Amino acid sequence: MRRLARALVAALALVVALAAPLGAQAEADDGSAPGLLSSLGNRPEAMDALRMVEEGRYVGARERAEALLRVNADDLAGHALLGIILHRGETNLPRALFHLQRARALYELRYGETPETGTPYAWHLLALVELAYVHGAMGNHEDKLSHLRDLEIYYGRFSPAEAGWPLMRLRRYDEARAAAEAGLATDDPDQILIAQTALCAIEAEQHRRMASYAACSAAADFAAFQGSDAPTAFTNAAESAFGVLRFDEAETRLMEATRRFAVGTVANPWLDLLELYTGAGRTAEAADALRGMLGWRDRQPLFVDEQNRAEIEMASALLLLVAGRGGDAVTLGERMLARPDRTGFTSSEGVQMTAAAALLAHRAHALAATRLEEEASWSRLGDAVGLRARALRHRLSSWLAGRRAAAAFTESRLLYASLRPHLAGSIEISEWIKPALVPLLGPGVVSEALRHVRPLEADLPMAAAYFDLFAAEVAAIRGWHDETVALAARALDGLPAAERLLQARAAARSAEAALA
Repeated sequence: MRRLARALVAALALVVALAAPLGAQAEADDGSAPGLLSSLGNRPEAMDALRMVEEGRYVGARERAEALLRVNADDLAGHALLGIILHRGETNLPRALFHLQRARALYELRYGETPETGTPYAWHLLALVELAYVHGAMGNHEDKLSHLRDLEIYYGRFSPAEAGWPLMRLRRYDEARAAAEAGLATDDPDQILIAQTALCAIEAEQHRRMASYAACSAAADFAAFQGSDAPTAFTNAAESAFGVLRFDEAETRLMEATRRFAVGTVANPWLDLLELYTGAGRTAEAADALRGMLGWRDRQPLFVDEQNRAEIEMASALLLLVAGRGGDAVTLGERMLARPDRTGFTSSEGVQMTAAAALLAHRAHALAATRLEEEASWSRLGDAVGLRARALRHRLSSWLAGRRAAAAFTESRLLYASLRPHLAGSIEISEWIKPALVPLLGPGVVSEALRHVRPLEADLPMAAAYFDLFAAEVAAIRGWHDETVALAARALDGLPAAERLLQARAAARSAEAALA
């Protein structure tokens, strides 16, 4: 599931909010904080660069930060600023990490680990906050937890719910649940919403469909009550509705999410709508959702792009596959394999994304080869030879991508989750293309896995139709034509109306077996 722990806060506003625990003076009549300038060191050039960062003017901000470091290679503000800029403006996370760690070390070397009034502690604070988010974006969840603890120790920033996300990603579910409960016990609406989002993810990752549905729905209802502009709670609620196969409700939640926008969130509701409409065969609406998805992406800053770029390209490529544009889908598939998303802000693991990209590339190359072979069948001899040679290259690339996809399923957890419909922990790809895994993994492996997972969905009767379709694929490979017809017919009768492409696959598999 695609969830963001929390959007990045404005750096300047954060310093103002956290100045009070260090004995900052009362606010002036004009709303400014008199203690703020002194905590930043009364340096107009550094303040100017920080203001540029908050306005998204990263080129100018970088020029000023680098000018500070040219004058003094150990300039505290210069390192803190450059780390923030490299993260938010250029998504160069390793270099950002270096400068932020250097800023923290410089402050603590000069003034001690405990920040004091009268020192430029604001740069230390900014470095700590940004370090927490950079480590989170990189998937270094233990390090993120460490920095969150430091923020509480040094600055009294009590935000227990924020620990729920990294703890969940580390699969320390009991501790994650305790952190979320602590957040719920506060009277801070932001903490409550973060805690509810964490509980939503915890239940989903533990494959508790109804508990996840209840937690995610509660988070969305609370966000609506609070008038939140962020779409994350609503996209989460939509995904939990998918998990219990309530497609109409999921669509309603996603439409509600499209009316909200927050800078810094990876939750793109148009992406989920695109996948829903593509799988349902609603291609005109899918094309509209594609435009909405790309427009949404263009409004987000660069540091979001590296968290969901491949995911956006995946949804686009799946629509291209449905449209028969195998060559274009190949381009996107190969790019996703070369440049996968970071998954620090989502509950997905890297292997889920890699397996999905490889499966997409496998099918895209196969479609491209089929189209070339078809063209060769009516072309002149000289042209046909060239076309068949190109098709052969695509066939080889398809086979290689298929092997890469199969290699990702070395752990039974990913295989079992991928066979169960709309479940967290599955390969990150639409349900309608998942049956293509059967010939890659082998009928014996899939058949044994189905025997294991069927009892796990006793409380979700409609899941049986999905299992029947996988079983039909197994029977078809084994040449059991009568059984294929029966299983495919059963799947066709039981699949939800929103799974139009899966229904089409079941019908096609049944027809092939009947003809055989």
